[in-house]
Amino acid sequence: MIDFDRSFGFYETVLRGITARQQVTSLNIANQSVPGYRTREVRFEEVLQQALDTGTDPESVEFEPTVVGTLPLKANGNDVDLEREWMQMEANKLQHDIFARATGSSLRGIMTAIRSR
Repeated sequence: MIDFDRSFGFYETVLRGITARQQVTSLNIANQSVPGYRTREVRFEEVLQQALDTGTDPESVEFEPTVVGTLPLKANGNDVDLEREWMQMEANKLQHDIFARATGSSLRGIMTAIRSR
């Protein structure tokens, strides 16, 4: 039997991770000219994989931003690379679309199964 709570919980967790990453990317863009600001990121795939590897419930995972720390600094101590951030936004959008569609497809499959009974 399919564990719907677990399946949809996983999709929900991934979408939360993508949303957290998008928020941090937007914050980076907003702070691109703030002296001393350091680029942050959310590595939700790593956090989620660690939860799965250790048997932790993925729904309990929190996605915290971390400072990248490896990007070249500008004269004002800021390291935001606007091109990198825009590319990250596009990647986030694609990931969000993929997982939102997967969730919708799963729901349609369930509805079809219910209707056919």
